[in-house]
Amino acid sequence: MAHLAAALAGLSLALGVGAGWMQYRRFWRGRLGLKGAASLCFCLAALAAGGPPALLWALALGFAGDVLLALPRLLPAARRPLFLGGVASFALGHGAYLALLLPLAPSPLFALGCLPGLGLAAALVRGRWCAPPASLLPWLMGYAAVLGAMGGAALGAAVGQNTPLFALAGLSFLVSDGLLARKNFPGGARVGLLPVWVALFYYAAQNLLALSPLWAPGPL
Repeated sequence: MAHLAAALAGLSLALGVGAGWMQYRRFWRGRLGLKGAASLCFCLAALAAGGPPALLWALALGFAGDVLLALPRLLPAARRPLFLGGVASFALGHGAYLALLLPLAPSPLFALGCLPGLGLAAALVRGRWCAPPASLLPWLMGYAAVLGAMGGAALGAAVGQNTPLFALAGLSFLVSDGLLARKNFPGGARVGLLPVWVALFYYAAQNLLALSPLWAPGPL
């Protein structure tokens, strides 16, 4: 099953980058199809790798978030509830990752990674990276806190398990979401291949964690 899991993860990454390219070319229906397929593949990869429940929940919530955030271009009348639903799904997914990774860290204090996340949110508020609408700031600050805590837990798992791959996955999530904010909100960069880079870092993070039961030195 390890070979099947690796093949599914590779397919997920390729489809995800393809979805980023579709977004760059503004082919919204093609983007939704490729993004949904890519996210389904990372869920199946974790199943094939024998992932624990917390990992499967995190990936399933990521799949839901991917679909919800890809729909507003096709359903503009429901743009706000779809966006907030997607943010909520990803926040819950990072919470599931936090439950998975924090026990692997040498200390629960690694979860204080939420503090840099809140610092990032404060930078968003001040418009230094981009300027989200004021009505979205409470949602985004809460999301940044959960994301930061997950990043801290990933660093702790890397230390506790003596492997940099957990930290690499957490860092990839942070880079992906930072670029996503830069792309989507006023004051950010809306041109070039930014959607492809967002997809590359995001799917690299998800698939790296989907395969973690195969490369982690101890049980998850």
